[in-house]
This record gives sequence, structure tokens and C-alpha cells, in this order.
Amino acid sequence: MCQKKGQGSMSKRTKIVGIIFAMVMGFTQMFGAAVPVNAATQQKKCSHDYALVGDFGVRKHEMEDPDPYTIITCYHGHDKKVVIPDRITFINYNDRKVTGDVVQIDYDAFNDTGVEEIVLPDTIFALPDRDDKGLKDVLFWVHKGSSAEKEVKDHGYRYAYLKDSTSSNKPNNSTNKPNGSTNKPNNTTNKVNSTVIKKIARSKKSAKISWKKVKCDKYQIRYSTQKNMKKAMYITYKNSKTSATIKGLKKNKKYYVQIRTKAGKKYSAWSKAKIIKKR
Repeated sequence: MCQKKGQGSMSKRTKIVGIIFAMVMGFTQMFGAAVPVNAATQQKKCSHDYALVGDFGVRKHEMEDPDPYTIITCYHGHDKKVVIPDRITFINYNDRKVTGDVVQIDYDAFNDTGVEEIVLPDTIFALPDRDDKGLKDVLFWVHKGSSAEKEVKDHGYRYAYLKDSTSSNKPNNSTNKPNGSTNKPNNTTNKVNSTVIKKIARSKKSAKISWKKVKCDKYQIRYSTQKNMKKAMYITYKNSKTSATIKGLKKNKKYYVQIRTKAGKKYSAWSKAKIIKKR
């Protein structure tokens, strides 16, 4: 009798444990609290170990303003003409789902790909210098008045204007020269006020940059160890700021820094490069 009673108690305890486990799993599925899903396994990776979206290897930009920004790091397709989307969704390295504007192309993203033409989204605000072989002879398609147009002009790339309202449509193939459009912009209403760097205070691994306040929507700083700004880092600040601290600088390393302003979708020219001295 005692043995049967013990067996009955064990059976009851087993049922109770099973019920509790089922409840815990139920709450886990409802609230996502206890069993995390490894989202990274759901994201394809390219041969360079970046998130692969279509034919593009992508990564998240260091800054968020306020949404994440996306960088094109490499291209794995075979098309001669490539259309870059304005927004891309992917799983970041920290298992976070990211949807951000495509704002930058890495300096070696199109090396040895055979790409001849690239349709840029209006969201682009950072291109590598033209001496990078992968983009040197590429023809860029841009919208007139966009930040992408500003970038291709600043870097001396060949470009032509799109006639459509969205980058994904077909470009105007009758226009293949930089000045193909005869419409002149209204410089009175479209002029963007430029600014200059006033002061630089360097510590070992950071530098405080101060600049002249002007009327604009945002300020953007770029800095690099190379005078031609190859592999530059970009940071954007609100128009209320007149100074900022750049962190993560390498000790005993000289840097070059520039600043420009943004009003609407337009950017001013970059300021004259200043030197962040070694420390």
C-alpha cells in the first residue's frame, strides 16, 4: 500500500511539473522572455561575412539619426548597371533587425566587379574618392538637387540625371553628360549656408571640435587619417550643436577633419580640412 501511495505521489508531481513547464513555455511564446531566437542564423552572409541582401553586402553605420543608417560594403552580382535601393532591411551582427537609409558606399565595394553604371538613391551622402579603382570609371545616375548629386560632383565622378521621381525607374539615357540638364537652380532659395571649424582640442583618444553656428538643419563631420579623406568616418549632429567630441581616435595618430551643413536634402561644400594633431 505504501509503495502504491508513493507511486501516486510521484505521478501527481510529474503532472504538476509538466503543467508548470507548459505554462512557462506558453508565457515565453507570448512575451519572448526566456528562449531567444537566434535571428543571425536567419540572415544570409556574403563571402566577406557581411549581411547579404540581394546582391549587396551591407552593414549598419555607426551613427543613428534617429533611424539606423546602412552602408553598402560589397557587391556580389554580375550586372553592368546596378540600382542601389534607398532603404534596406537586414539582421545586424547583434541579432537586431535593422531598416535604414542607404547613405554610404565603401571605398572597395565595387572593386573588380565590372560594374559600369550605378543608379544612386537620394539618401546617399558619402562616397569614396574617385582614385579608388572600383568606382573611378563608373557613370552615376542621380536626381538633380539631391545629396547624391552633391557627392558625385564633389568627388569628380561622371554623372547623369534621372528624369523620374524615384531611383528605381529607368534613367534618361539621352542624358549622359554632367551638365545634361538646362534648368538652372534658384540659388537664392536653394543656397546652403556653409560653416568652418573654429577650434580643435585633442586628448589622447578623443578630440573636441568647435564650429561656427549657421542657419541649417544639421551639421556633418568627417575625419580620416588620410588627407584625401579616404576611409573617412561620418558623424551627423543637430543644428543646435556648435561643438562635439570625437571618440575612439588612435593614440599618436594625426587626423584630418572637415565639416559641412545640410538644409533639406542639400549639403554645403566641405570646409577646408583641419588637422587633429598627434597626442
